[in-house]
Amino acid sequence: MYFKQRQESARKDVERAFGVLQGRWGLIQQPARGYEVSTLRRIMYAGIIMHNMILEDQNMSIVDLNHVYSNPARSMQTMWIDRCETQRRKAKELRDRDTHISLQQNLMSHIWRKVEEASEED
Repeated sequence: MYFKQRQESARKDVERAFGVLQGRWGLIQQPARGYEVSTLRRIMYAGIIMHNMILEDQNMSIVDLNHVYSNPARSMQTMWIDRCETQRRKAKELRDRDTHISLQQNLMSHIWRKVEEASEED
């Protein structure tokens, strides 16, 4: 009896998920025999992720992503945000003209100091 209930529950979850994907994006309305299984898997995952993002944006998410589950110090969302901000900041620094000029001037000063030190030793 337990197995039957679990199987029915899982089947209903899968049917509901496919219904949402079909209703929202029409992902599975057409035959997909021409696609590789790995491509279909990625398409399905992308649809599920987008659906979850929409639910979270509408504050209808089943799971609270701000809740810390395993690491009390930082949540996955916080770590992801920090990583994105760090990457954005580094990309901006690489393209920043003032930083470029400052580094160039520091390099010239360093080279001139080395030249002066070498000439004093002679």
